Amino acid sequence: MLLSTLDTWLNCGGSAARAAERLFCHRNTVLNRLRKIEQLTRRRLARPSDLVELVLALSAVRLHGSGADAQGAVPSTAPAPVLGSGPGLGPAAHKAGPPARGGRPLR
Repeated sequence: MLLSTLDTWLNCGGSAARAAERLFCHRNTVLNRLRKIEQLTRRRLARPSDLVELVLALSAVRLHGSGADAQGAVPSTAPAPVLGSGPGLGPAAHKAGPPARGGRPLR
């Protein structure tokens, strides 16, 4: 569910409102799921380098994940990407903070 939300949000150009329409849920649900992704990965979607890592991880799940449909959608049961492994990339390397874009929460 989180990967599908991230994929949809990215395909909607970062618009939580448009992603919510496509996912048939409330905009706040999309924002909550994106915050959960940020908490689990210790990456911020507003930070370009972190966003690149998440997009690459999502692409890797698409390519390697099992159960993807023929259209390349992220399977809802796919395992979460493992991020933050390797030297200098552990949780201490990234400070978890509130999601922000220009000092404001993601919208």
